[in-house]
Amino acid sequence: MIPAQYRVIVTHRPRLACRACERIVEAPAPEHLIKSGLPTEALVASVLVAKYGWHLPLYRQAKMLASQGIDLDRSTLAFWVGYAAAELMPLYEGPQRRAIEIEFLRRSLTVVWAAVVGSDPFSCTVLPAALCPVSG
Repeated sequence: MIPAQYRVIVTHRPRLACRACERIVEAPAPEHLIKSGLPTEALVASVLVAKYGWHLPLYRQAKMLASQGIDLDRSTLAFWVGYAAAELMPLYEGPQRRAIEIEFLRRSLTVVWAAVVGSDPFSCTVLPAALCPVSG
């Protein structure tokens, strides 16, 4: 078995000069999760999996990284976790919003059905859709 190793990824972006228009052009930098930050997506994912999957606290992860020659403070790891959580929030809120919509529809249809069956539907002056209580 080969133990996990961390590598530094160096991205070379050559600068080219144009004699005709007298401009210097440089290729755009690759996108990262944290703008102008050090970690790649893989490193942030590794920190998240260790924290939430293996239940390793950040201070212990900082010690493990220090044993491999990577000096990171616990606050830096905490910033990465918070930033990743903010980026992953739409993945959490999407299904949750859908579940709330389905629950609201189920509740509203139940209330409308109970209002129509429980009383004379022709004597009702208010539309049944107005009888949709939403409890938190």
